[in-house]
Amino acid sequence: MRLISRSFANRPVVVRFFPCQFRADSTDWQKMRDDIVGLSRDVYKGKVVGSPPGYWEERVERYLQPKTQAKMGAAWDDGTLAGFAITRGLMTSEGETFHFVLSFIASAFQGTGVSTYLLTKLCDQFMADRNLDETWLSFDTPNPVALGTMTKYLIDPYPDPRQPNKNPTEAVRNLAQAIASQLYQDANFDPDRFVVHDWYFRTKSLLYLADKVPQYKEKAVNDFCFLRLRPQEERGNKMLVIGRVNKEMTQTIVNYFEGS
Repeated sequence: MRLISRSFANRPVVVRFFPCQFRADSTDWQKMRDDIVGLSRDVYKGKVVGSPPGYWEERVERYLQPKTQAKMGAAWDDGTLAGFAITRGLMTSEGETFHFVLSFIASAFQGTGVSTYLLTKLCDQFMADRNLDETWLSFDTPNPVALGTMTKYLIDPYPDPRQPNKNPTEAVRNLAQAIASQLYQDANFDPDRFVVHDWYFRTKSLLYLADKVPQYKEKAVNDFCFLRLRPQEERGNKMLVIGRVNKEMTQTIVNYFEGS
């Protein structure tokens, strides 16, 4: 796919979108893996139970394998990885969802729109490839910042930290259980609260310390995560979130960033 040059944080950034095709004999893909690992270590440094912090090489390689049919958007600042997003179409017994796999943004570019642009562009391409006007979107996270940011854009998300007493529709509940049966087979998934229990408990390099969990700008979102995920127990719980996105929304955001 074509390279796109944009300005974020008043710095020129080169962005590229491409399928994940990791090969152990490819120096380019080895560098991509290592850059992702390094970026994750910077993001998690001083915030998690284990050491070294962040994702290990083997885990990143699994996300980048061709068999996952995942696609990736990445941004470089003067040749250095400034951020990336990995997504995939996840086919379940309840239909397909655009699933957000993994993303990190370097501290210098957080809050600049890099993450929003990468994810929105990938979602827009996902719908265009399937001739869809709307799609399910799913992701999971232990992070209040990710939860607060993503649910702000989604149509009718569940769980919704801004509507803590909301219940899932039957369609959303069925899709969640279908996703859980594929992704969380060895974990305890709560079909009412959409919490995946103890997910990071055995992965200390990703398990947030109780007093280092990132905090969102809305207190209601942080309180919601505190009650539902109970980070103070350091069990490594995370939350599955499902909502909808439409083409009008994604194209408006993409056009804004691409200056169309």
